[in-house]
Formats: sequence, structure tokens, C-alpha cells
Amino acid sequence: MKATKEQQLIIDSGLVGNNIVRSVSGSGKSSVMVEAISKLIESGVDSNRILFITFSKTASEDMESKLLNRVGRNTVHVSTIHSLLFQVLRSHTRKRYSVIKPWDKEKLLQEISGSKNVNDIELMIDVFKSNILRVDEDPYENDFFANLKLIDKDHLYKVFVEYEKRKQKLSKRGEIVIDFIDMIYLTYLNLIEDESLQEKVNNMFDYVIIDEFQDTSRLQMKALAYFAENNNFTVVGDEKQNIYGFAGASLDIMRNFKGNEYRLSKTFRNRPQITMWANKVASNIDNMITESFFDDEDTADIRVFDCDRSEAEWIVSQINPERETFVLYRTNKQSLWVEIELLKKGVNYTTGKGSSFFSMSIVRSIFNYLMLQFGTDAEKMKALNVIKDVPNRYLGNSFYLQARKHYYENKCFEDIYYGNYNRRGMERGINDLRVTLEQLSEHDSPYDWLQDLLYSHGVYDHYESKLTGVTSDLLNEICGTLGYLFDSMSFEKLIEIYKRVISNCDETKITLSSIHKSKGLEADDVFVIGNNSGTLPHAKAPKDEELRLFYVAITRARFNLMLTTTRLTQGKRTFPSPFLSIVEEDFKDNEQKYYNKIWFLWETYRWYYECKLCKYRFFAEGNNANKIWSRRSLWKS
Repeated sequence: MKATKEQQLIIDSGLVGNNIVRSVSGSGKSSVMVEAISKLIESGVDSNRILFITFSKTASEDMESKLLNRVGRNTVHVSTIHSLLFQVLRSHTRKRYSVIKPWDKEKLLQEISGSKNVNDIELMIDVFKSNILRVDEDPYENDFFANLKLIDKDHLYKVFVEYEKRKQKLSKRGEIVIDFIDMIYLTYLNLIEDESLQEKVNNMFDYVIIDEFQDTSRLQMKALAYFAENNNFTVVGDEKQNIYGFAGASLDIMRNFKGNEYRLSKTFRNRPQITMWANKVASNIDNMITESFFDDEDTADIRVFDCDRSEAEWIVSQINPERETFVLYRTNKQSLWVEIELLKKGVNYTTGKGSSFFSMSIVRSIFNYLMLQFGTDAEKMKALNVIKDVPNRYLGNSFYLQARKHYYENKCFEDIYYGNYNRRGMERGINDLRVTLEQLSEHDSPYDWLQDLLYSHGVYDHYESKLTGVTSDLLNEICGTLGYLFDSMSFEKLIEIYKRVISNCDETKITLSSIHKSKGLEADDVFVIGNNSGTLPHAKAPKDEELRLFYVAITRARFNLMLTTTRLTQGKRTFPSPFLSIVEEDFKDNEQKYYNKIWFLWETYRWYYECKLCKYRFFAEGNNANKIWSRRSLWKS
């Protein structure tokens, strides 16, 4: 690679002593670190004595590949912090460990707390551990806990203590049950109590490099410090991309790090206008200005749409399947209408793990009930396997295997309800399923069908009792989104859409993803949808972290960036994100400039526009050049 002056300074530094590299998005930091490591090896440093810590497994695999291509035989130790410390823990204790299953953890916390929704409790336990809170000490001796402004923090601490006790009781046959975060937490506790272990890890490596340092927690930093106590310690990060504060990451760790300071301020990803927008956002976060390497033209724009449906329709019309494209959103449920439009047009797309509306478990269950009622016999058999115990009918896999055998012998799906099953009590569950489908078949309206399934046949209660991966508020939002969808489509259209979801292929350049999961990635064209107040920034998240999330979103784009906002989302009035006025100062006062619609004069100084998709009328007051939105701006026509 031909290095810039900033990059060459880092490569030639030899990474001696403590170093901090402050890099902007797209600055080529990975390539710079590969070159710096290569130069170390060429100078005679044993590659086995170099440790490179990454934020994720994917990033580890990417770095290993780059080092292999550059150095040849790669023996640099590239690892995530969890993998590294878990390896140390197992080697030191000579014990076997197993990570507690999510549903067992959830059930345990529900029993202890007496609450069905334990997502926040689960998160707080991880935050406690990230800030080195211990069960065998007075919590108020811990600075984090003492300064924590939570009314119920004493109750949460008691839940934490009881959870740790009960978790130990789950251990059996010499296998210790742990949390995912315990890979770091238990290793650290062993380190502070065992000087021989401290000496061992300090002598493992001569060079320690940590990537994505801005998302390091207090616990991670304390544990990693033992690896670099007398060694060369280099950290790389960008304060503007700190987006995991909710998981315990602390910006203070990067801000307080002492060492030789290097900067990578030139982006090789974003074109000039995108870089200009990024700098406007950055000026509200830190004082590091990004310079674009390019001077060619790009597009960065804002569009205002009537509703989320018209937003999705326009975005899909603009997507070029031959170009790498991201559609990014703050919450997974926002992907719904974009997915539907892509499916309607037969355009393949991929989603980040868990980043699709249709991948949510309750959504999959609802659509599999549809397939069970309206699909072919073969489709019904596949659907049966998904919903047989939603809600719990105590049927299990033994029923499904027997039902499938019965189906293949008789070639008629309906016969499975009357087969001879060898497990007692199964008849009741089978009868419940049959009655549910018979009652659902009485509905002509998809919306009524959905409401009956959710609230009369126990599906909503089933997921409310589990709340796996969602909060009760989110569950209600998902059900509301489903209601909005089912109210706007026929049974035939809904089934057609879901069949396309099932057959959708991942061989595509189009990616739908949450902003969090897009970190570290880039694409030619990026659409950031649903830039509405209450969504981005999220109503329940710190505004400063949401601003950094917005920065991450806009800096994914190489050539073209489009930010969209809607006046109506799921039939409810929404307002533009205040972040849009940061990148375009005139947006708040001249919103109509970004809203290209034909208005009709209703009466003197009153205008309206009717959305052809959602059938809502939008009213405004004022002259034609400068419309002012009426507070009573929505009528359903």
C-alpha cells in the first residue's frame, strides 16, 4: 500500500511503548496495522509474540486473512477478547465450562425477580459485571454502583447476588455454568487473586494491539492491562463510533488513555459531500475533522415521504441490484415495508442476523399459521413444525415425527389430526390445534384473523410469557406492525409475500441491517430510513450515543447517501429527527424543499395532498412557496 504521512508515522513507529491511534471512519486503519505488524516481523520480532484483539469474530477472521496475504504464514495471535480470556481461564483452572442457555437464564431471572420481562435485568447484570461489581463485597464500595442513579438499584443488586448463587447450583459433573460475560469476569477475578497467573499472561506477548478501543468496558480494560503491563500496548479507535454504552462500554477509558498519539484523519471511503455531513455530526461529538481522499462527485440528500409505505416504494425503485447497497434502520421492525417492496419486485436481499422483521419469532409463527391454513399439504407440514407448540400444547418433536410419517403414508394432511399417536395426552393438544384452525377459517378479514389468533388463541400470551429477545413494549410494537400489515393486504397477497421471504436467496449485493450491525462495513449506496424523532434518536436511549449511531450510519456510504423521514409511520403522526437539521441547517425551516409532492388548493391558504398508498390526507396552511403544517394535519379519506 502507498501510505499517507499519517499512516507512515504509525508504520515506522515500531509500536513501541503505549500508543493511541485516533482514526476516522474509512481511514484504512486495518491496512495500516497490517503494515505495522508486517514491519515488526521483518525486523525480527517473533509473530507468536504479537496479540491483536478485535471486537468481533468476523473482524478476527478478516484480520487473519489480511495478515496471511501480507506476511505469508501467519502466526500472529488474532482473537476476540472473550475468546482470549476464556482460553486463559480454562487453561488456568483446568475446569470445564458451559455457557447458560438463554431460555434457562431467562427462566431463572423470572423466578428470582418475579417479573416476566427480564431483558433490562439481564442487561443490568452484565453492566454490573462490566463495572466489576462483586457479590462478596459491599456494593457501595464500588464507585460505579455508588454513583448509579437508579431508584431500584438495591433490588437489582439482590437479584444479581441471588442469580449468581442459583447459577452455581446448575453446575454438575464437574462442568461449571457461566454467562457469556463470565469469560472475561471470572478470568479477571482469577487474575487479581493469583500473582503467578498475572506473571504468566504478562509474559505471553511482547506487543498488544486492541482495535475498536472506544467500545471497551472497564472490566475488559482491567483484564487486558495484565497482558501489557510491561509490554508495548497500542489501542486503535474512534470516539465518534462508540455505540455500545448500553452494554457497559465507556468512552472515558479511551479519553483517559495515556501514550504516544497518532491520527488517521483522511477517509478513503466517503466522498466529499458525505464527509462534509459526517464532519457536521462530528463537530457535536469531538474536534477531529475528517478529510476526504476523493474529489469526485457524490450524492448526499434528504427526502421526506408521506408514510413508511411510500418511503419503501421509492427506495426500492432507486436500488441498483448491480451495486453494493445498504438499507439501514434503528430498529428491526422498520425493515417491513422495504422487505415487502423488494419481495414484490422479486429482488433478492440479505439481512444481518436477527435484523429482519420476518426473522422475528412471533412474526414467523403468525405467517406459519397462515401457511397451515392456506398452503399446500407439503407447506402445511413445514409450518406445523414451527407452530405445533405456539402456544404450548405439549406436543413436541415426537408428535411432529409421527405426524410426518402419517402424512407420507396417507398423502393427506388433514388425516394427521386423526392418526394413532403413541403418547398419552397428545390428543388434547392435537384437538386444540384443529379447533384453532377451524375457528380462524371463519374470518374473511386478515386483520380479524390476526387479532383472533393473537389474543383469543394464546399466541400473544405465549410470547409475552417468554419475551425472548424483546421487551413487552417491543412485543406490542411488533403486534401493531403486524396489524397494520394485515389490514392493508389480502390473505393471498400475504401468503405470496411470505413465500418469497422463504425462497429469498442470499446471493445479492443488497443488505438490510440495523445500524448497530453495520458497524465496520461499507457499501456504494446507503439508505438510512425512518429518521424520525423518537426512533433516531430513540426515545429511550441517551441522545449523545444516538448521535454517534447516526454518525456510524452516514459513514457507511462510499458514493451515495440518502436519509429519509416520514410524516406517518404505521398510521401514526411522526416528525423528522432533529439530527437532519445538523447535516442540512435549513431543513427545519424549509422542510418543504425536500418534499416533492403536488399540492391541491383546498381553500384560501389551505392545501392538501393525499397519499395514494395509505390514503391519508396531509394538510398545510400558508402560501404555495412556504407551507406551514397544520397541527390537525391528518385525515383518513
